[in-house]
Amino acid sequence: DAYLLLADIFMDNGEYADAVAVLEDALQVSDEKDVRRQLGETAYLASQCGEREVYRNSYLGKALESYEILNQSSHPSYEDRLNLALVERALGKYESSNATLRDMLALYPEEYILPMWMCYNYLDLAKEGGSWQSIRDDLKFRYQDCKHIYDSGTKEDEDMEQLKDIMEHM
Repeated sequence: DAYLLLADIFMDNGEYADAVAVLEDALQVSDEKDVRRQLGETAYLASQCGEREVYRNSYLGKALESYEILNQSSHPSYEDRLNLALVERALGKYESSNATLRDMLALYPEEYILPMWMCYNYLDLAKEGGSWQSIRDDLKFRYQDCKHIYDSGTKEDEDMEQLKDIMEHM
């Protein structure tokens, strides 16, 4: 598809705003999952490059909308569910992110990444609310869960290693 090719060219040049615009045009022509998925990914990347908060939030809103729609299908993919949770997290919607991750955990109990991101959400909730009391038990439970799964695996994950560091210094 010409739209996807043009969006790829813009992305390769780091022109995420133009790539998002092209993908939005592509959605007007065809509401295919692949186009919506690429829009979500590209909008998220654009949000990471934005200099001003208003642009960042605008792109995150586009990514959120894309992933919410993708997750309305009868069998959303693991990646679409996880991306929804991560975009919710980026928007500061930690409770929504944890709800998405909790739903995923029922389907993918062997994935340490899910409780790991829940831990990060709990840490941000505590920082935002100023109280560790309300999240301490949940944080401890989810951390033990993800650490046990992670430690039984063989690959190393920078985010998990950072979480281990944080938890050891608490």
